[in-house]
Amino acid sequence: MAEHGAALDYDLLTKTRYQLSDVGGALSWGALRHFVQYLPRDSALSREIVPLTDAERWTNGDATASILADLFDLVAQLRAEMAVKGSGKKPKHMKPYPRPGVTPKGTRHMGKDPIPVSEFEDWWESKKRQGR
Repeated sequence: MAEHGAALDYDLLTKTRYQLSDVGGALSWGALRHFVQYLPRDSALSREIVPLTDAERWTNGDATASILADLFDLVAQLRAEMAVKGSGKKPKHMKPYPRPGVTPKGTRHMGKDPIPVSEFEDWWESKKRQGR
């Protein structure tokens, strides 16, 4: 149990609001056995013991958002190509659909660290003089 205790504790907390420390008191050993016996395949404990197969990953919806974003990108590019078909112009390259965790190209970042308060007035005045 020590090997998979964290996953079991997570499943208990998220599905029943009990903890492993409640076993033997508020939660009986029999109830814990039945809980573990009928855990769904996508539970933390099940995934830890037997990882999801490729077929299960496809059917549980994890890939759906990614596939839809790819389809959106393909349709947008196809529309851009169809719009210039026969005109001799090159199609406009479409921006990809935003995906979590991916920073779009061309995103401006203003420095990497905050300016200390003691230096802010000088920085602000220099930006005013530059016309920004």
